[in-house]
Amino acid sequence: MKNILPATNVATDTPLERVRGIKLSYSDLKSLEFGATGHAVVPSDQRGSKENPTSEEGILVDFDLLNPRNKIVYIINSKRQVSRIKFVKSNISKQSLLALQSDPFNMLDLESNVVSAAVLSPEDDVSNMSIKVATRKFGEEATRESCISELQNMTKMNVFKFVKPKDVKGKIYPSKVFLKAKYTDGKFSKLKSRIVLRGDLQKVVDKSITKSPTIQRGSLNTILSLNKLIKGEIYSADIPAAFLFADLNENIHMSLNSEMSSLLLDNDPALEEFTDNAGRIVVKLQKSIYGLRQAPLNFYKLMRSTLTDIGFTVSSSDGCIFSQRRGKEVTMIAIHVDDLLVSSNSPTQMNHLKKKLSEKYGELSWSEKEFPYLGMYLKRNSDFSVDVDMTAYSLNLVEKFADVFVDYSTKIKDPSDLKLFQALSAEHQEAGNSNDSRRFKSIVMALMYLTNVRTDIQKECIILAMMANNPNETAWNALKRVLRYISKFPSCSINLGADSTELYVYSDAGYAEHYDGRSHSGMFITLGSNGGPIITKSKKQTLVTQSSTEAEMLAFTDAIKRAFPVAKLLVELGFNDRISIIGMQDNKSTIHLANAGEGFGGKAKHFRVRYHFLKELVAEGSLKIVYCNTNDMIADVLTKPMVGTRRMKQIVRIMFKGDEESFKKANEEALSRVQSKKEVSINRR
Repeated sequence: MKNILPATNVATDTPLERVRGIKLSYSDLKSLEFGATGHAVVPSDQRGSKENPTSEEGILVDFDLLNPRNKIVYIINSKRQVSRIKFVKSNISKQSLLALQSDPFNMLDLESNVVSAAVLSPEDDVSNMSIKVATRKFGEEATRESCISELQNMTKMNVFKFVKPKDVKGKIYPSKVFLKAKYTDGKFSKLKSRIVLRGDLQKVVDKSITKSPTIQRGSLNTILSLNKLIKGEIYSADIPAAFLFADLNENIHMSLNSEMSSLLLDNDPALEEFTDNAGRIVVKLQKSIYGLRQAPLNFYKLMRSTLTDIGFTVSSSDGCIFSQRRGKEVTMIAIHVDDLLVSSNSPTQMNHLKKKLSEKYGELSWSEKEFPYLGMYLKRNSDFSVDVDMTAYSLNLVEKFADVFVDYSTKIKDPSDLKLFQALSAEHQEAGNSNDSRRFKSIVMALMYLTNVRTDIQKECIILAMMANNPNETAWNALKRVLRYISKFPSCSINLGADSTELYVYSDAGYAEHYDGRSHSGMFITLGSNGGPIITKSKKQTLVTQSSTEAEMLAFTDAIKRAFPVAKLLVELGFNDRISIIGMQDNKSTIHLANAGEGFGGKAKHFRVRYHFLKELVAEGSLKIVYCNTNDMIADVLTKPMVGTRRMKQIVRIMFKGDEESFKKANEEALSRVQSKKEVSINRR
């Protein structure tokens, strides 16, 4: 079918969109091949006139690897190439193929080998849709079925009861409906609806009644690193409609939107007595519906009660960590909202856990050994260590911000050069355009989330964040370089696996690296001499120091404080008898001052406090400070500009214990996994 309607009426809709009511997404490209024939939607600026068809028969000859939407198609009839088009694969006429084979320009060899296109999945295009958008994209029937299913589920779970508007005292909050497309093997299967209360309209005086605990990065990495020590398996489970299991003890009323109200009234006209003046049905909430500010905390309390009743103990250092130990059998649970991560070496404890959770929350779908979790992908290796990568997130990020770094042909081996800190100085000397700051901040925050795994860009992201308020040309160039670096190296994994429970803290400082005389701190916290990154941090120091020793002291005390919750967690999990930290330091003067607590003379009070803080820890046996040669200081790369082979060697030491061969292999496997579509593209929650 050829779309020959006027361009002004259909914009850039393809025949697929006109017939199925769905826009093209990456899943439609999974079987796309060079040499494939089909219909190309020609951009308006390449059509020539409005009378020309919006789509023409063509053959795919190329596409941009960084942006697969930007494909190049050879139009058969007019013998020309068009770019930035959408392409619908189909079988075109034999006459058109004969015309192509007789093409004097010989633009494509049909006998050449066919190369498959590797692309990502489409969730980002069809998430959080309104009913109107979902209807336009997927049709009225699929949208209606999804909304009815959501109402039936809420009725089954007794989420609300109908009330007459005149009986309500207080505010009635409006609601919204969001829909998300679900895919199976890259093909659309159904829509999932969710009714959400407008929690942004809630006025909360005391935030302590709405703030829910979230797992700390150090705690999560500790659980994964300990998996090697206990020789355990890793599991994950997501609780469907989790918040709806939590009771709500407050009087909160909500009105269903007009579409949902109409569906209920069509089924039962008697509900009209519960409608307001706008025809929307009013309800009193009995469960913690999504959007409600109290919902995450209410569900956390419910889950905590469930796990403690089963026999798990909650950690006091991180309320999202639960554990159960019986002799050598150990099960550790990390929860983040409604996502569970479990590390266990006991099949008995796991079976009991699964049974009890199913009784409480219904049948759960469990994954084990390798699976996506919180935007990361976890894989348990044969030695029980765990590889963690964010390859799918990296590729999505590159795709999303491809317009920022148009010139991606420049060869980039490092995310920054040796003038990294000078770029920050230039930003203060020459203010940029504050109107660009929102876009700049958006990209930097997306990169900052990536640093949960990608330690190789952590220092650069901190510098970019410092330039975000008024980004000038220097700032944008630094940002583009990081994006180009990620586009070239989208996969960069970390390996977590402890050989001992000794907590090592590597700390370093780059003296007076910043334009205002402040130094730059870096820390690397791990289990064993190097069991993978538990916590990494790169930051500008808040104080001006007068010597490298003072800068090192500042960085060292900050690192030890960050290590304390992890040290306490190891004790609570039963791996250590007491808090014990080994501090690795390459400055002998700092070691002397920390041990002796002397030499501060007339310096400020806050420095004296730091000296005595370390001295007391050493005296009570909680801290042992060990000299580390500068060449062995793992945190060095987080404190100063570094490029080339030297930088890469340090990055591999931080992220993969210095094993370059395994590091390369893990990255190749992660990239291959994403490109072969075994992993669905993951967006930041």
